[in-house]
Amino acid sequence: MTVADGIPAIPSNAFEGCIGLTNVTIGKSVTSIGAKAFYACTGLTNITIPDSVTTIGQEAFKTCTELMSVTLGNSVTSIGGGAFHSTALTSVTIPNSVTSIGDHAFRECTELTSVTIGNGVTSIGLWAFIYCPRLTNVYFSGNSPRSVSANVFEYSDNVTVYYLPGTTGWSNTFAGRPTAPSAPPAITSSSVATATAGQPFTFTIVANGSRIAFNATGLPAGLVIEATTGVISGSTIAQGTHTVTLSASNTAGATTQTLTLTILPEPILIITSPGVTTATVGIPFTYAITANYTPNLFNVSSLPPGLVLNKTTGVISGIPTAEGTHSIILSAGNASGLDSKILTLTVVPAPPLLKINFIIARNEVAMKLQNGGIKEHVVEYTDDFKQWIPLPTKLVGAKDLSQLDPQSTNRPFRFYRVVQP
Repeated sequence: MTVADGIPAIPSNAFEGCIGLTNVTIGKSVTSIGAKAFYACTGLTNITIPDSVTTIGQEAFKTCTELMSVTLGNSVTSIGGGAFHSTALTSVTIPNSVTSIGDHAFRECTELTSVTIGNGVTSIGLWAFIYCPRLTNVYFSGNSPRSVSANVFEYSDNVTVYYLPGTTGWSNTFAGRPTAPSAPPAITSSSVATATAGQPFTFTIVANGSRIAFNATGLPAGLVIEATTGVISGSTIAQGTHTVTLSASNTAGATTQTLTLTILPEPILIITSPGVTTATVGIPFTYAITANYTPNLFNVSSLPPGLVLNKTTGVISGIPTAEGTHSIILSAGNASGLDSKILTLTVVPAPPLLKINFIIARNEVAMKLQNGGIKEHVVEYTDDFKQWIPLPTKLVGAKDLSQLDPQSTNRPFRFYRVVQP
């Protein structure tokens, strides 16, 4: 929903109870937000109040129970009583333009952990931050406010109030809570880091404290820093060692640390699978193209009949149909590069098959080799499967069993197998 430019004010109760309202854009002509203007808009999660707005009325956003983020414009001077009562805010920054924070303004903000209060605030109302159990850090940018209720932080027992050195009016306690001077953040992240040329890189500057702005100078081309999170990211081809100055700052000051960043050469992809292998005609065959740095693209120059390549996995598979020796150019690649390698694949003939035919009319048994060619093959026999014994006569083509094994007719059964020459 958009409050259009030209509208000077959002009236009281304007959107009260609009539970389906999740997003609001407020026009730059709006100068005030009335009492209960967005009361109980339970679907609203964040709101940006433009610099044109000067006043936020009482209970304007009260019980917006999903409201986790609010950005206050730099012209707001007063935050009305109960304005953000019972919201889900986790942190809030009150700009220097604000002079007064009303009674109950942030009451029962149970997720609130950090508050930054600008240097213009002079009064904080009754129970402004009551029942905020997770609230631990309250930072003041200016002098101690002149008018403060003693019960500002009642039942918000974990609060410590921080003030800037050089500001006035502070004592050991503020509204019943301990005080301490603010200090610049201390950088605790590592002072060394390594990246690889052409590869994604991430480094996070870690510092204690809050409200921190981060910076990094001397970054190699291609790397950038996100000022609010301290995350350095990107990729670079600037190989070598770089000296980067990291900084973390808040209203109390800044600290720096040197980061030694080493950019290693871009990795070279190399095929690591064997360059020689054997397949057999008629027998299923598998060969996987492997390489370092996880390739995801594969190719081959040509393959013997019966074999195919899966170009995603790099697996060559199938059943060869013809013998021969083949020189195959393999290739594998990914975003870091491409490599090729010659694979010598030898397809050997299929092993011979032993076939026994019984000719009933002549009461003869013939033994024949299939796929055996003209080579002599040894035939072995066994009667008990404990020992295989070679026949004295080798088999070529086909031959009567009685000629190969004269004792075969005297046995109730006998088993034979053929052995490669």
